[in-house]
Amino acid sequence: MSTLKIIGINYKDNFHKTEKLLSEKENPYSEIIKDPTAVIGIEWDVHKLPQTFIVNSKGFITYRLRGPITEKNYREFCLNIKESEDITLIKPAPVFKGKTLRENKTFISTEEWGNQTTLVNFFATWCAPCIEELVFLKKLMDQNESHNGF
Repeated sequence: MSTLKIIGINYKDNFHKTEKLLSEKENPYSEIIKDPTAVIGIEWDVHKLPQTFIVNSKGFITYRLRGPITEKNYREFCLNIKESEDITLIKPAPVFKGKTLRENKTFISTEEWGNQTTLVNFFATWCAPCIEELVFLKKLMDQNESHNGF
C-alpha cells in the first residue's frame, strides 16, 4: 500500500487568483509549484490542461491522463495509482525545480518525491476543467488518508 502526494503545477497562471481559488475550495495539493513561463510544462510535454501524471516511489511516470479526472474515469485512475508500483516498463519523471506558491521556497522534484507515489497535476485558474477536477483530487487525498494509502 503506498501513500499519495499531489503536487500541483500552476501553469502560466496568476498566482493571486490561484491562492484565492484554493482558499475558497478545498485545496487537494501537498505543494503547489509556480510555472509562469511553462518551463516545467515543456519538460513534461504538457501543451493543454489539465494533465495528471502518476509518478511511482522510484521516480518513474507510470500513467498520464490528458484531460480532467471525472466521475467517469475516477475508478480507473485509482486503479492506475494502486498498480503504479508494479509497473516496470516506465519512463523516468523529468527533474524540475521551481518556487512554491505559498512560501516561495525552492522545490526540487527528485528531492521531494519522498519515496511515495506522487501525482503531478498541471492546472490553472483559467482552465474550467482544472477547477472541476479539484473535487476529484480532494477525493483522492481523502481516500488515501482514510485508508492509510492506496
